[in-house]
Amino acid sequence: MGFRFSGWYLLQSYFKEDDPESAFYFLIVSGSALAVFIIVRLIMRAAGVAGPGGGSRRISSAPVRRFSGFALRRAARSCGLNRDQSKMLEFVFKNDGVTDPEGVISNPVLMDKHFKRAYRTFERHIENDDTAQLQIARLFSTRNAIEFAQTSAFSGPPPRITAGMTAVLAAGGDSHPVKVLNVRGDHITVECPTNALGTPIKVSKGARIVLSFFTRTSKGFAVEGQVTGNPSTPAGPALELIRASRSKNLVQRRFKREQVGISCYIRPVKIAETGSGRKKRMRMIVDRRRFTGVIQDISIGGCAVKTNAGITAGSRIKIEFDYGGSPGFAVLGQILRLNRNGFNTVMHTKFLKVPRKAMNAINAAVFNYHED
Repeated sequence: MGFRFSGWYLLQSYFKEDDPESAFYFLIVSGSALAVFIIVRLIMRAAGVAGPGGGSRRISSAPVRRFSGFALRRAARSCGLNRDQSKMLEFVFKNDGVTDPEGVISNPVLMDKHFKRAYRTFERHIENDDTAQLQIARLFSTRNAIEFAQTSAFSGPPPRITAGMTAVLAAGGDSHPVKVLNVRGDHITVECPTNALGTPIKVSKGARIVLSFFTRTSKGFAVEGQVTGNPSTPAGPALELIRASRSKNLVQRRFKREQVGISCYIRPVKIAETGSGRKKRMRMIVDRRRFTGVIQDISIGGCAVKTNAGITAGSRIKIEFDYGGSPGFAVLGQILRLNRNGFNTVMHTKFLKVPRKAMNAINAAVFNYHED
């Protein structure tokens, strides 16, 4: 009874008896606010927008898709990504609003679109260059891992050898680029290889050879054969071969390779030993001589350089080049094999040491991320 009296007294004290207009105005304002609230709620329900405590209704016939962490992890596992690469992939997709990770990974063009945007983000918005280069290196590590997983998955049968294909003929311990002139069953006719002076190299009848060639997707194939003759053709001297085996897949290249035309300098590198016993050390000495060349194709694993330098296979070399507006890149490599073509030699080189910034520049060239 006391509580009711007290509440009634407070209500009476708010609405003063000597000012009835105040109560009237209060009721008008309260009623208007209530009417506005009801109208807004009705509009929200009609539009399908959820209120603070209510459930959501259908806005349109197409449901809104959200990022699926489970789908991302499943896609990362299928590509063999490690923890850091998986985190980078998650950043790339979330940064660009991707809702279907598996669908994007299966589409290389669309995937590169998202990776290129992430590359631009690191390049333009991270002020510390060391930090930016580290993130870019992780980005390309992830992209290369996905590339290798995809190219390895689609290892179909070797393609047929046809006239016009460029191949590498290995005979007597040397390798030479040649062109396939004609194919009739197991009989293959190729150009006769030449030395540095352009003179045809004589390959004796009955000699065993290996003919290797690569597709545009960097897959390698080879056939073994035997020389059966040295016919003359309208294109000049040739070798006639008979196939002794079917085409075999060569080892899959680990990294994507891109055709380029980058001018470079080549310096021979020698290894010198200093000290003896436990104090024995190996030291690299870069030769003062400098040869010019052109990088014909490149990956972060190695490159092919066309040059007239007289450097033997197995030698170590320092390759200096400018690319993408950044001067002064230098990498250390070792020549795996030489292909002689007239006065020029193509040095197939494996990289031994590549600075992080140079590696990022090479990856940008391979995936064409440097282009706007």
